[in-house]
Amino acid sequence: MHSYNLIATAFSLLTIFGIDSVLAGNLAVLNNCPFPIFCAGARNDGSGSGVNQVNGGAMYVNPYPALNDNVGVVAKCQTTPDLLHPYQLEVAIKDGTSWVDLSTVDGTGCAQLTCAPNDNSCEWCAPGNPTCPDPRKIVCPSQNDVVLHLC
Repeated sequence: MHSYNLIATAFSLLTIFGIDSVLAGNLAVLNNCPFPIFCAGARNDGSGSGVNQVNGGAMYVNPYPALNDNVGVVAKCQTTPDLLHPYQLEVAIKDGTSWVDLSTVDGTGCAQLTCAPNDNSCEWCAPGNPTCPDPRKIVCPSQNDVVLHLC
């Protein structure tokens, strides 16, 4: 299990990769913030959902699961409904392997990404760091659900 904590001005992100094997990977966002956020989902074939308000304590589930076809899905969230500078979590599955990408390229107010307490397995390259690729991707040998925990 990998845990990543993205420290941002408005809120922080924590990704947790589940251990349940499924035929498709569902992408969800759990809003633990004391304020609403706005999320939209899409499949990388051009399909997309509208923007949804996600109140504190509620969960947004992308209506497009990641199928084992390497097309991939994305959830975009931010504190305003325009989604002009969202944090993005992308998942693609090919041959039973999940490729997970947390992107802060468009996110505003990101200070840093750090490992969760006592987790030394994560890697992160800050935007603009020329010594490593950006953004980092995580590869999991499964088709697990991915849940993004905010705040």
